[in-house]
Amino acid sequence: MGFQVLDTQGRIKTFQVPTEFTFTTTGTIDNLDFSDADLIRGNNATLSTLRGLKSGYAGQRVTIVSTGAGQINLEHQHASSSAANRFMNSITSGITPLAAGFGTATYQYDTTSTRWRIVQHEQGPFINIPFTAGDYTGTGTMGWTVAAGDMIVNAYKVIGNLFVLDFFISSADVIAPVSHGLLFLLPNGYTASHRALGLEMAYDAGILQATATYDLNVATSGKIAFYRNPDASLNWTVTTGGNTVQGMLSFPLT
Repeated sequence: MGFQVLDTQGRIKTFQVPTEFTFTTTGTIDNLDFSDADLIRGNNATLSTLRGLKSGYAGQRVTIVSTGAGQINLEHQHASSSAANRFMNSITSGITPLAAGFGTATYQYDTTSTRWRIVQHEQGPFINIPFTAGDYTGTGTMGWTVAAGDMIVNAYKVIGNLFVLDFFISSADVIAPVSHGLLFLLPNGYTASHRALGLEMAYDAGILQATATYDLNVATSGKIAFYRNPDASLNWTVTTGGNTVQGMLSFPLT
């Protein structure tokens, strides 16, 4: 919305008044008609997954901000929204998240690509990863049994397309036949853009490992492998409650 005034020299001045649009819908939202507002407030009580906005004009910008108790997920190029209404995100393998009550994202409309391109994203605080027992496995036929109570910390944040994971899994079980890698599945279907290696802290059967490492290989379907040593030559030991892995790691996502 705009209005015009005359200044003291008789010149016309035009001013724009920012406009807002609020949605409370939960679940999936396609082709959201936001009345061409400058700011979209998501006041959803539980998770909302936004998959597209009504197509805009060249250079139009809109900011989406989470104000409710529910997280907002922004989907990349989702086919359920009309082609001209879809998002182009920095992360293409999974959602771009807005933490409940904090996250923001700004999009600009590109009439050549006929897409809403992301130009700014701030997730807000770390988001906890819900416990799923099947996310924890081992290489070969080794078993890695992690109970809900073993997951002390398991939270993530995305910055641009950089994924940061803070994890502390304590007192888990390793089940024979033993092998060299404990595997953790990344959330949201994320995959890494390239292989990532780094150090972690790990206990094998209660014994601290001096050179424990993690390895994320794009060939392992978005799974992080935890090893006792850098060249993965040592098998984990069968243990009940004696396995711990802990650390903070980061790598870019596709």
